[in-house]
Amino acid sequence: MDTGPFPCRVFYTYTQFLPPPGRGCRYQVTLSARLLLGGGRPAGGRITGLALRLAAGANTELRFPSAKAIYRSLTVWMGAAAKRPADMTRAFDNNMVTNTRSLVHLARPFTLEAGAFKTGASSWFWIAFSSGGYTYTGGDLVVEIVLSDVVGGAPKPVPFDAYPSGPDAAAAYAPNYKATSATGPANRDVLAMLLPYTN
Repeated sequence: MDTGPFPCRVFYTYTQFLPPPGRGCRYQVTLSARLLLGGGRPAGGRITGLALRLAAGANTELRFPSAKAIYRSLTVWMGAAAKRPADMTRAFDNNMVTNTRSLVHLARPFTLEAGAFKTGASSWFWIAFSSGGYTYTGGDLVVEIVLSDVVGGAPKPVPFDAYPSGPDAAAAYAPNYKATSATGPANRDVLAMLLPYTN
């Protein structure tokens, strides 16, 4: 199993990912086949989870959440991209080929203990997909993360590690988990993530 950094680079920027309580959020990223292949993800293997981390440059003492938080649900979807990263639209559903959209993870509820996320280059928060994984068949890939409303606790937004969008990766985001269109442009900073992969 390969769990090396993906994409593998130094991150100089960060993005505000978690919104104020009550609305949840929807985040979608398109990753190019070239980027996936360069990160050691050839067609035919299974992506079995993902990991995110906080932006240490924003606050070296940062952790999230400051107290236990419970969300109604966390879902992760994957599927073939309908558009190249540079051509992503604000309409979420237009960016993924409909009949390839697969629910790879469902946590209901999704509970985060205090300090589950910590800063530091090696402080990744891992999510093992409840479905067992997604079989990558080649081509550009869409990863979508939907975090619903908070039902316990009151977590505040924190900066997550990210890097600028470009021809190989771009993202769209809305501070509402029910949103059908992104807020702002569809070329937002891309969350730094690891994608463990098995052949």
